[in-house]
Amino acid sequence: GSDTQGTVRRVADLGWASKVSLELTDGQRLVAHSPNDQIQGIGDGSTVYVDLRDAKVFAPKGAPPSDELAQA
Repeated sequence: GSDTQGTVRRVADLGWASKVSLELTDGQRLVAHSPNDQIQGIGDGSTVYVDLRDAKVFAPKGAPPSDELAQA
């Protein structure tokens, strides 16, 4: 249903949580923050599935506002 496949590019340990850099199958990149107990065994090159229902989208610094995502 709402799961999207991606490949882990980098995992950075932040203590109790980790920052996971992912690349989706369509080439889009995203960063996820997850508690370490939910990503045990995941490392660079792992294939994962992400739930994007509550995703937060941030425009690059200095980018003009866009309605592109609202129309998708």
